[in-house]
Amino acid sequence: MILKKNRIDGNKFMFIPVIMFCFLCPKLSAQVTIGSFIEPEKAALLDMKDKAADSINETANRGGLGLPRVRLVNRNTLEPFIPVTDQDWIANANKLKEHHAGLMVYNINVPPVKDDSKADEMFRQGIYIWNGERWKEAQFGKESFFPLPLFNLDLTKGEHSINLYKEYDTQFSKSGRLYAADELDYVVTFCDTTVLKIDSIGVKNDLYYTVKETPFASPTPAVFVNVELVVK
Repeated sequence: MILKKNRIDGNKFMFIPVIMFCFLCPKLSAQVTIGSFIEPEKAALLDMKDKAADSINETANRGGLGLPRVRLVNRNTLEPFIPVTDQDWIANANKLKEHHAGLMVYNINVPPVKDDSKADEMFRQGIYIWNGERWKEAQFGKESFFPLPLFNLDLTKGEHSINLYKEYDTQFSKSGRLYAADELDYVVTFCDTTVLKIDSIGVKNDLYYTVKETPFASPTPAVFVNVELVVK
């Protein structure tokens, strides 16, 4: 009788959580708050907070979001999560890439040596977001643009070009991991229009310009161009 009673009691205790879970399911399938039992904000599917918003809209003081720390392998693949040898990846790579858009991680893989021949394997430590095609470094808390230091131009009369990414590489290569060529745009914010005419910036980061006829034998050192590098 004791064994039978224990078995019946055990079934009762197993039955209660199942009932509770069934009642909770509708709530879980809608909007969820993590960190407290406070109602989530109306437009938030997932709301992380440990207290209601105060007068300065502070909603947490016990911690923040801890992203998974991973070692990314290549900017164009979802490794290490989905190996490139995985049969589903081989057969449906484009679909998998598209379906994972918005995936966010904290990368800790920082190659010790910059290698231009392996640009897609070069990473900085920080937050990366999968955009549906490749990993893009998040710009949270970072400047989205910065100036290119002074560089020399050929100022003989006529049409010329200079590769802006090579100038960036030359001047910043000792400061750590560089942005890849396709991570930057370029904007000319000023030039001496009495001497120079900016024609265009090509898809391969070449600045095309023309040196005009000048009233003096050679341009003075005061002739310059301001170029801002914009992080995409």
